[in-house]
Parts: sequence; structure tokens; C-alpha cells
Amino acid sequence: MRVRRLLSVVAVAALAVSALAACQTNVGAAAFVGKTRISESDVNKYLTPQSALQTNSDATTTNPKSVVLSVLIQEQLYSEEVVKLLGHAPTASALSDARVKVLANNGTTEDSLAAQIVASAYSRSLVDVYLDGESKFEIIVDQLKATQLTQVSDAIAKLKLRVRVNPRYGSWDPASLAVSNGPAVPSYLQLLSGASASPAATTAG
Repeated sequence: MRVRRLLSVVAVAALAVSALAACQTNVGAAAFVGKTRISESDVNKYLTPQSALQTNSDATTTNPKSVVLSVLIQEQLYSEEVVKLLGHAPTASALSDARVKVLANNGTTEDSLAAQIVASAYSRSLVDVYLDGESKFEIIVDQLKATQLTQVSDAIAKLKLRVRVNPRYGSWDPASLAVSNGPAVPSYLQLLSGASASPAATTAG
């Protein structure tokens, strides 16, 4: 009986340590994509002291943190899907070609996009992360011969990567591939996959 009680105490202690470790992992987390943790500091480094909740002309609001988190989650998911489709990570050349196509399809340049992002109080470094994700999205579209966003979101759903978002940022919408419950996405971040309500998001390519 004494040994049994000792084993019970050890088991309870192990569970407590496991729960504590889980809590510590969640502290400061903005989201998880599968086992990959996106911290709040990861989000904050793409913001500036001037970043603040923005009211749009249609009376909706844009939360800069939710916008950045959408971009970071998308980049993780697109990276996984590209590897699945190609069987390997995309080459630098393939990413460069896709990046050129993304910008050309949307009638903009990297400098123009960067200027709008910086003017809206985001860090200039967000441009590279965003365009890297969109370049991978473009490769996915080409590989799937996709014409609708649903074809891409359905393919990504098959990755079985659970996306968990800190409620302070909103919730993950797998259909639109974005953090929702907040804000419309700024027009300059509405390229192909956009986040949330991009007009171009409903028709890929």
C-alpha cells in the first residue's frame, strides 16, 4: 500500500509538472501552428510605437497585431503546403520568380508596398515576411491549378496542422486563412491570399 501511494503521488506530481510546462509555453504566445509557437514578441517586432487600432472609412476597425499575426500564420502554413506539393522547399529562384509575379499581378512594386506599410506604422521588415508568404501562396496556386481560395484552404486543411490563436488577437478562420473577429485588412495587404476579406482572395491566380 505504501508503494502504491508513493506511485500515486509521483503520478500526480508528473501531471502537475506537465500542466505547468504547458502553461509556461502558452504564456506570451500569440498563436501556435501545429507545434510551432508564434510569440507576442514575434508579432510586436513588426509593429512600431505608432501602431494602433485603426478606424476605416466603412467604420470597421483594423487591429495591427491581428494583421501581423495573420501574415505570420499564413507564412507557416504556406511553407508547409509548398513542401508537401513540391516534395522539397522551394528554391530561391522559384521564390524570386513568384514574388515578381505577385507584385505584377497586383499592379504594385515592392517599394510602393513598403511605403504604404511604413506609412501605416508597421515595420519595414514586415514587407519581406508578407511577400515571402505570398510568393509561396503563388506557387501553391500554380501547383494546384487553383482558381478559388477554397481550393487552397481545402488543401491546407489536409495538412492537419491545428492553428490556435490567443483570443486577444481574434480567432483563426481556416476558410479565409486569416485571423478574424476584428478588423478588415488594409487594402495594401490585400494581394492574392489577402487576409480575411481580400477581393483577390476569392479568385486566386
